[in-house]
Amino acid sequence: MRKMLLYVRRALAALMLVCFVSLFALAPWCVGKHLAPLAKVQFWPSVAGGAILTATILAIVTILFGRWYCSVLCPLGILQDAAFIFHRKRRQASAGKVQWIFRAIFALAFVALGACGFGYALLEPYGIFGRIFTTAAGASLGVVIFALAVWRGRIWCNWVCPVGTLLGLLSKCLPTGLKIDPSKCIGCKKCERNCRASAITISGKGGQVDATKCVQCRDCTVLCPKGAISSFKAAQGGNAAAEPPQEGITRREFIIGSAATLATLAVKAADEKTVDGGFADISWPGVDKRNASLKPAGAHSISNFTSRCVGCQLCVKECPNHVLRPSMRLRDFMQPEMAFDKGFCTPDCTRCSQVCPAGAIQPVTAEEKATIHIGHAQWHSDRCLAATEGVNCTACFRHCPVNAIKRVRGKEGSLIPVVDTFACIGCGACEHVCPARPMPGMTIKAFEHHREARPMDETEALAEARQLIEERGFACAVIKDGVIIEAKKARGVSPLLSLMDEKPDSLKGAWVVDKVVGRAAAAICIATGVARVYALTASEEALLFLSTNGVRAEAFETVPRILNRDKSDLCPLEKACEGLDDPGRMVEAVRAKIALMRSQSS
Repeated sequence: MRKMLLYVRRALAALMLVCFVSLFALAPWCVGKHLAPLAKVQFWPSVAGGAILTATILAIVTILFGRWYCSVLCPLGILQDAAFIFHRKRRQASAGKVQWIFRAIFALAFVALGACGFGYALLEPYGIFGRIFTTAAGASLGVVIFALAVWRGRIWCNWVCPVGTLLGLLSKCLPTGLKIDPSKCIGCKKCERNCRASAITISGKGGQVDATKCVQCRDCTVLCPKGAISSFKAAQGGNAAAEPPQEGITRREFIIGSAATLATLAVKAADEKTVDGGFADISWPGVDKRNASLKPAGAHSISNFTSRCVGCQLCVKECPNHVLRPSMRLRDFMQPEMAFDKGFCTPDCTRCSQVCPAGAIQPVTAEEKATIHIGHAQWHSDRCLAATEGVNCTACFRHCPVNAIKRVRGKEGSLIPVVDTFACIGCGACEHVCPARPMPGMTIKAFEHHREARPMDETEALAEARQLIEERGFACAVIKDGVIIEAKKARGVSPLLSLMDEKPDSLKGAWVVDKVVGRAAAAICIATGVARVYALTASEEALLFLSTNGVRAEAFETVPRILNRDKSDLCPLEKACEGLDDPGRMVEAVRAKIALMRSQSS
């Protein structure tokens, strides 16, 4: 029975270690996507991700059966057990009040960092294991932990790990903990010298097993030459024949230790490709300093991501375009962020959302991702080759997957890019392909809270459009199929005229929400095929003109006529439309009046 439990534990631990090493370091996506669910049974990622059922089950198992989690499911704990194979048998470091003071300090620091918004990545064991295979800093820490385990066993678990401290407290009153039968114990201390968790203390002929540190590896039950260590109080006493001890390193243990060591030290040794086609050197674009950290679709907001992410780097490993990489800032240290110098976030890729175990990136489909705006592109006229050198560059225009970039004639006569911020989803394609060096002419501005362009009902759409006008300074917004597709900031009818010239199809059949609607604005809406008009302020003549021409119109406030800015006379554009009833002729009259006013002002 003792051997069976020992072998079952070792087999499960070996299987889990192989799976996690494959998940982080070796397996391609076709295999990794099937191994990713293993990450969701990790204790703290379950707590951070709101998987209460998983966390509760792990806690109950710990209370009833001890810290099996640490030796069977925790990859960092299993890695330390593999390192302990190379341990030279000597007396382990004893515990005491000092150790519990250290454990309390690290546990409080872990909670405090998370509560202050810095996340849990620094000390969370699953996250540390993931970083061993994905970052140089993580690999260095892994070497330290491995060396400590070879020297003194599970020092990291007993002195630092906050999850180990919590599970140790849960197993303090373990009903099925290991007991030492003083009638059988001969005081040889073989169990004490070989305990990887330093949980056994022998005094004379007898001793104690500290349930708060014991990880239920069961090695001591087989090593004891007299069979004095067992799980149940009922097993104490009797004259059962002792099972022969097992000395040295078994074949299974050697395979586990060798695989872990080689994987830790040799993963991803190949150099990254730095040539184009094997001949021309690649000059990677620089990464501009952003207003905030860019997080993938599914994160919802930067604060949500930071509070949940454990920094395991699984999303970094699975990102096929090398967009995700660990942050080196203190506030979100080792938590992934996005950069586009080596690739961009393709709208159809959702791998990071499928593998995240902590809920920092919620699962999204490709269809949902296409409607999530994590930021928008910004054009830098002082960097863009089209603006600075007059080059006919179309890189950003051609590669934008959502057609959010148009080309217009600039002051110097060259075609320059213009970003439609309402269509842009922040994928970074424009920033990645921009040939300007050292910094690209297009960069992505991050949103603190991601925006989801989901279809809204009439009430929601109108309320959001009105909020854009009243609170954010927009002059008009265009709604189509329940989504705000355009919003413009300018005075008078200029936003409607620019849409009429640049994107006439966007107005056809759409709803227009405008700050002020007079007969001039009404004529443009009729001429472009607008279906409905909602105005914060509209003239009675404009509402009648719209309804007469088959356009449904409503206003939050109605006035007799639209006046000029100092309210001393009728608006000049309204005067230009007097005596006209044909929308086309009215639009031409408005254009002529605007041109005249601009020439007079200059």
